[in-house]
Amino acid sequence: MGGQRSEVSKRQSAKQTADRPTTDPRPPNPDFPKFRTTHEMIKAIEEGRFPEKAMITIHPQRWHDRAVPWVKELVW
Repeated sequence: MGGQRSEVSKRQSAKQTADRPTTDPRPPNPDFPKFRTTHEMIKAIEEGRFPEKAMITIHPQRWHDRAVPWVKELVW
């Protein structure tokens, strides 16, 4: 039964992916650089390694000037 369940999950996942609209038909590039810190991005820009196009994911709800909300966000 476990194999049958995983097959259903695979089909559902494939359907969700197929149903998702896309503007770029190319598959994701596993070699595309990933930056974890601002310093890594700055260094890549200075060295000319930063890609021409990039998507930056940020979390402004985590930006606090006071300690208590920052710790609350960190722990939560």
